[in-house]
Amino acid sequence: MACGGCGSGKTYTLQLVDKEQQNETTLSMSFINLEPFEWKAGDSAKVYVPIDGVMEGKKLSFVTLPDEKVIKFTTRIRTPISDYKEAMESLKNGDLIEVSEPSGDFALVRDERPALLLSNGVGIAAVRTLIKDFEKDLSGVDALTQINVDSTGDLYKEELKDIEATTKSFKSIYVSHRTDFYQQMDFASQDLMMVAGFIPYFYVVGSDDFVLDVTAHLMSIGFDESDIITDGNGSGGGCGCSSSGGCGCS
Repeated sequence: MACGGCGSGKTYTLQLVDKEQQNETTLSMSFINLEPFEWKAGDSAKVYVPIDGVMEGKKLSFVTLPDEKVIKFTTRIRTPISDYKEAMESLKNGDLIEVSEPSGDFALVRDERPALLLSNGVGIAAVRTLIKDFEKDLSGVDALTQINVDSTGDLYKEELKDIEATTKSFKSIYVSHRTDFYQQMDFASQDLMMVAGFIPYFYVVGSDDFVLDVTAHLMSIGFDESDIITDGNGSGGGCGCSSSGGCGCS
């Protein structure tokens, strides 16, 4: 497939300040920006790391909002490990990387309808920024529910439970199996319609197969494609791009 915008446009330099092993296969990395740039909830960027002297990039979602004072990305590190993930894992505090201009249309639509955030695995990273944005500003979104399915762990579970405790119009649900996920999704969509009186927007983020399956399921039970919003990233970017303009897309 085409690699739109690979290696084009301005990049910004970030410095690693912290690495956190979330579980056996999930790594979070926190950076500070050495030159200012702007991003918003739901945005993503190409994250470039050095591989054999060349900056190679994959698209990752921002986990944090600008007012959190740190830029965080979360990714899976599995075996067999790719050259890109190995380069990320080997980064040390103080090391520099580059990111492309942030972009994306995965933002809350604030037109008085509820929202259901559906993710699998580290897709919860993109979802977290939408939840934090909602926590700061409840306007235009009648109610918000997030459901994440992940067999390896519950990323950000305690943080989202704290938000749930202080924000009555927000619910956070974690499940380990896909069957439970679909049951919870069907129940939550009906619950949101009953509470708010409107069809919810469905925000879907995760692996390519997950996005396709969830979208097909929602349409099979009567929801319209216009009700479904995806981030377009798949499982973290199908393109391996270099900052010099190279593109290795599969």
